[in-house]
Amino acid sequence: MGRVVIDLREVLGFDDIFFLEETNINMRKVWVIERESSMFYANQISKKNTPAKKKKSIQQHKDFINSAIEFIIDIFELNPIEYKDYFYNQRSFFDLTKSISIITGAILRIEPVKSGKEFTEEEYRRQMKERYYFLDESIKDFDFNEQKILTELHIAPSQFEQEDYYRMNEVLSAQSSEERPVTGAIWAKRNNSEKQTNKKV
Repeated sequence: MGRVVIDLREVLGFDDIFFLEETNINMRKVWVIERESSMFYANQISKKNTPAKKKKSIQQHKDFINSAIEFIIDIFELNPIEYKDYFYNQRSFFDLTKSISIITGAILRIEPVKSGKEFTEEEYRRQMKERYYFLDESIKDFDFNEQKILTELHIAPSQFEQEDYYRMNEVLSAQSSEERPVTGAIWAKRNNSEKQTNKKV
């Protein structure tokens, strides 16, 4: 089972590092918080030119903070009674969002991308919305596959969720020897062998 090291000692003030297994369920949790992040940033960049829009923006901000805290507590299996107040009262919004970036980057095996290109507000909002819908579809596909595994293979969701995400995808995408791409030399050798076999028959 693959696992990654998560070091949040500086950003969240933890005493120790964490190890996260690259399980199916942890991947789904990451997709969910990334989906919520995308919609949050898409909404926050919109103009707040009326009291109603300002009020809605403040509520979205509160909701996202709640989601971020619940995500961190859930994925590390922390004690909510102990950590909820700590995150609310002693850590900043920047601390929480940076922590999410560190966690998701590690599980998704990606490095933060720094681009020199400047985006307009509309372009940025469109990109965040596209990302939201992509992640939303990924989560739905995950749940559908879990349903199929339960109904067709009779494998419990809890068992599926604890499987190694990357290894399972390697297995599911494996091809037979006939389906795999080959070099010209190997193809010619196979073709010649088949001709020789047919002649003998």
